Amino acid sequence: MAYGFFGYAVISFVMFVLGFFGQRDDEFASLRGFSGHWMAFYAAGLALLSSYVRADTAVRRCVNGHAASVMANYCEMCGQPVERRA
Repeated sequence: MAYGFFGYAVISFVMFVLGFFGQRDDEFASLRGFSGHWMAFYAAGLALLSSYVRADTAVRRCVNGHAASVMANYCEMCGQPVERRA
């Protein structure tokens, strides 16, 4: 979704610069020209927040039972692989 809005922002801005939205003195032309940017950045923020909410908050453990960080592939204490969850 965010990639789609970023594509829309680029196309909308190019059309705004080239004057496809009508007269340059139109009071809403700048709003239409930059609305894609607003949507793109809000969509990026939504993507970040939704991935944070869906992140697994349970403690991951290595094969020896030590607690490991979420991004760790190997245990910081013993060096054993961290178990993956499906």
